[in-house]
Amino acid sequence: MICFHILKVKAETGATERRREAVTKTSEEDHDREKVKNRKKVIVYEAYPKNGKKIFDDSRKVDLEVRAQWEGGKPDAEAADLVVCGYAVSKNVGIWRVDVEYEIAGTDADAYVLECRKAALETKVEIVPKILQVSISDANKGYFADNKTENLRFSDEKNAIQISGFMKNGEASNQPPGGFVMPKVWIDENVLQKDSPIYQNGQYLVYQGALTLKEEVAGKNANYCYAPEDKRYTAKGNVILEETDPNPENIKIRARSGKCVYDSKRKVYRISKGAILEAQPTKGSGYNQTNVSQPFYGEGRWSFVMERRQKNGELQARSKKTEISYEVDEEAPSGEVRLNGKKQKQLFTSDFCVCSAENVQDDTEGEVQIQWYLAREKLDDGQITQKQGEWREGKQIEIQEEGIWYPYVKLTDAFGNARYLPVGKVVIDRTSPEIVIQGMPQNQILLSDYKVKISLEEFYLNQKKSYIKLYKRTGRSAKEEQLLDMPVNWKKGTAELKDKKSSGSNTGESGDDVYLKDGWYRLKIYAEDLAGNQEEQEICFAVNRSGPKLTTDASMQKFLKQKTAQQGQKLKLRVWDVNKMQKEELQCIFDGKARNLEEGKDYQKRNRQTAEGFMEYDYELAETVFEKEGRYSLKLFLEDEAGHQLPEKEKILCRDFAIDRTPPICVIDPIKVTEKGFQVQTICEDNIDFAKILLYKNGSLYKESKNQKSSWEISFDHGEKWQLKIFDTAGNKEVRYLLKEELEKELERKKLLPEKKGKHKNRIFETQKQTENGTHGEKKKKAGFLQKETNSLSNEPERQEQEKDRDEGQMTVTVVFIVLSGLSGMLYWVKHRQKVQI
Repeated sequence: MICFHILKVKAETGATERRREAVTKTSEEDHDREKVKNRKKVIVYEAYPKNGKKIFDDSRKVDLEVRAQWEGGKPDAEAADLVVCGYAVSKNVGIWRVDVEYEIAGTDADAYVLECRKAALETKVEIVPKILQVSISDANKGYFADNKTENLRFSDEKNAIQISGFMKNGEASNQPPGGFVMPKVWIDENVLQKDSPIYQNGQYLVYQGALTLKEEVAGKNANYCYAPEDKRYTAKGNVILEETDPNPENIKIRARSGKCVYDSKRKVYRISKGAILEAQPTKGSGYNQTNVSQPFYGEGRWSFVMERRQKNGELQARSKKTEISYEVDEEAPSGEVRLNGKKQKQLFTSDFCVCSAENVQDDTEGEVQIQWYLAREKLDDGQITQKQGEWREGKQIEIQEEGIWYPYVKLTDAFGNARYLPVGKVVIDRTSPEIVIQGMPQNQILLSDYKVKISLEEFYLNQKKSYIKLYKRTGRSAKEEQLLDMPVNWKKGTAELKDKKSSGSNTGESGDDVYLKDGWYRLKIYAEDLAGNQEEQEICFAVNRSGPKLTTDASMQKFLKQKTAQQGQKLKLRVWDVNKMQKEELQCIFDGKARNLEEGKDYQKRNRQTAEGFMEYDYELAETVFEKEGRYSLKLFLEDEAGHQLPEKEKILCRDFAIDRTPPICVIDPIKVTEKGFQVQTICEDNIDFAKILLYKNGSLYKESKNQKSSWEISFDHGEKWQLKIFDTAGNKEVRYLLKEELEKELERKKLLPEKKGKHKNRIFETQKQTENGTHGEKKKKAGFLQKETNSLSNEPERQEQEKDRDEGQMTVTVVFIVLSGLSGMLYWVKHRQKVQI
């Protein structure tokens, strides 16, 4: 087999591969092998980029140079020449592998065979950025402005920077690549500083090459770059400084003579009349010369320029003309004064007072001088004088000493204009008001014609908060009710509580007088001065004009109204009073003899206080007080804490009240016999008081009489039964029966009496009394009373009643003497009673 090599070699990515085209021919082409064997060698040792590097041109093609050896010497180029082509794997800046192609070209190319060594097949290339052409325009910059691009002013802002030299696919292009960023101009401070002068020798200075580029990588594209210091590629711009408006913050305007203050709100300088101003540059302003004005009057504007000069006077910089406004200030500052933080004309306090000047308004705020003057009101021999003080400087002043003060404040501005502000009255008072009550008794009980004077002794009394209230004690749940706010004479600080003669409602007023009913009251007095000092006083008092009042129980009234009774009963009475009793005495007079009753034994007493505060005393007399028969009188002596006593009429509870258990007596005198029967006369008598006599016929009431001496017509035709019932006022009862036989005997006896002239014969009739009073047998003889006389007329029922009394162990025998006188017709009797025990 015979191989033929075509003289063409290509270096590709990853490894060197040789392209060989082998042609296998049969033995018929053996003569061609002999021809190949006779070819000359061209040995390539290495390939490398021209000039060692490639400048970016936006293509992959690389111009290479080779080191090769021609066997037998290098022939003429037309006969045979080695052609080399290289292509980098990337067109961008960097070190890249190069794909190399080798070819022998020429008329005798077939006479040579190519042999490449390893180095010739592993070639690399470094692509470097292309330097762009930059041209920077000239610009102006304000004097003493910061060296910043924004402070530059180009004549043609759009063409301030011109750039060329861009490549496109290996050829020059006027268009920058996509995403290209134009560079920024940088001021070279080695050429131009912030404080560089504007002028030199009276001419504007031109700062050559002051504008340059600081960047090296062009437009954030690594394939291009700048060469700021290479004049072949970069044409730097020049700078000329120009006058500017001076910064007001770098100029201090002040008065060389007079006063000067800047009003920031109005942007005007307020000056004193005739003031001379100066504009002085501050350090770092770029100027060093001070401007001085002429004297100013009224208002206007001052124009000036700022300059910088060397020590020899040469002008280096100047500002544009600037001006300020000024006006002469002749108005004093204003403000307001506050007392303890409040705007008020006067202050009353028990603590302290801080006087402060607030809202001080002046065109020279912060420079107003605040001074205080403190005057004190002082009594000297009855005259009010002012204690002089010194002016004190400060925004506020504090007053702690007790007294009456008159502060003043003086506001002075920077130009000497002053304003005086009166603060008002400041009263530091730590003394509480005094409450004085006159006319109130020690026992706090007001009697008739009372007069109580209340004084609130305080010069600065707070009338709105002070009051005098009157409360009345009631039985309500609130325990008391307010009657009224007492009228007060606020000019004098006095009020009066005095009695009224007319009785009206508690709230009725007549002038300053208020009528108060008897009862308990509470007087609440509250006084507060304007400084807040307080004083309070309460007085509970009673109004008692009438004293104790007596009321008796209905049963007692009914009992005593009878004037007599068979036996006593419990007597109940009540005494009502505003105050308590300090003296009491209950007296009983029995048959002319007086004794004081003992509490607990003769009577019980209970007392209580009502919800209204009144005192109630309940007395209960025992029945034993009226145990004995006789005449009684009761008296009650009371005196309360106010000194009032019971009225004389009320002191006597009862007068000449009798306890009577003795029945009345009745004398029966038959006068004559009539056609129908008898005419009978009855004469009744009682030791206390006779009440009535009743005549019963056959058990039914026939007639009634309340006369002690009565006449009756009776008959016995049909067997009538007659009965007499005699009552006294105490309810004691005597029962008598009228019998026909006894009446006839009595008439016969009366006929015989005239025959025995000169003789007085007494006939004694003994008869047994019937009474419904079960205690009549126990009665003893009463001295001083006309004794009862009992007729001798009797009947069977009386004898039965007599036997019944004997069985009970007691009998009463009554002896009656009847003396009849025919001439005078007078009836005299004397009753003698004795008790006989069986």
